[in-house]
Amino acid sequence: MLSQFASQAQPSSRFADRLEPEAIAAPLGDEPGAARVIDLLLRVGAWGDGFGLEPDGLTLRKLAAHEHGLDLGPLESRLPGRRQAPSGRIPLAPAASSKICRGSKPRSATNDLC
Repeated sequence: MLSQFASQAQPSSRFADRLEPEAIAAPLGDEPGAARVIDLLLRVGAWGDGFGLEPDGLTLRKLAAHEHGLDLGPLESRLPGRRQAPSGRIPLAPAASSKICRGSKPRSATNDLC
């Protein structure tokens, strides 16, 4: 399962051209749990260490060592560049639910979708 996360996270990483998904899972160890996934996502993320490619980068171990958190600088808006929908809007409900809601009766205890 961890290799699936790695193969999905790696292409959008800033280290995509230098990291292979197969090489990512080994340094995370064999202990089961969410910590391995969190470490993976931190390490391939914008502030991550790229599994050693950026020695000063973030890892779960470094984050845990700072119990009050780390200051990574000012927040940067990233959502506008990440929208995948052709409309540029974020689809919150599937198209099927919007078809159901058009022309439906007012909301009731039995019809709380619309």
